[in-house]
Amino acid sequence: MQTYINQLVEDLNEKAQTKIEAPNYKVLFPDHPAIDYDLDGVVAYLCSTPLSFSSTFDTQDEVFPPAEKLTNEQAQQLCDAILNLWQVNNLQVYLPDDVNIPVKNLYNQLITYWKEDGIKLMPNNGGNITLDFCTYYAESCPWGSENCTCEDNFRKMSEEMEEFKKEQENKPKDNSRKDNEREDNPKYDINDDEDLPF
Repeated sequence: MQTYINQLVEDLNEKAQTKIEAPNYKVLFPDHPAIDYDLDGVVAYLCSTPLSFSSTFDTQDEVFPPAEKLTNEQAQQLCDAILNLWQVNNLQVYLPDDVNIPVKNLYNQLITYWKEDGIKLMPNNGGNITLDFCTYYAESCPWGSENCTCEDNFRKMSEEMEEFKKEQENKPKDNSRKDNEREDNPKYDINDDEDLPF
């Protein structure tokens, strides 16, 4: 199996040597207003149809072994090669920094995305597309509930919000408005027929 993994990694790394050329979005969408400002990446993101990974990189879905047949080291090799190939082609994957994601779990997410989704080819000046596997809901966390940081983040946000509310409630009220600033002060009355000064 290791020989096969080495060959697959070598193939993916070879494909990562050259970025896949994006279509000419100026020709495909000449009337899009973003084209006038050389924002081809915006046009690519909004208007292009995702292409399958297998056809884009000439690598069929079936070449990726199931995670259960891999060692952790083999899964890591393949994850590194896939992430590198995607990065070369302006597709970045967001992974939480403070979580030790099980490598086979990550591999499964990458392969599922490879098989079920697609890639939008971005022009060289078009920026990156960031892929986020997080659902922001602990019960459906793709990294497993034991690795989910969402609950901690939401708890911290809730605590900060409660603290802010208490601070606002304890602030002295500003009742220093003078009589001539009352809402019914005639100098602020404007009839519907009058023109506003701005």
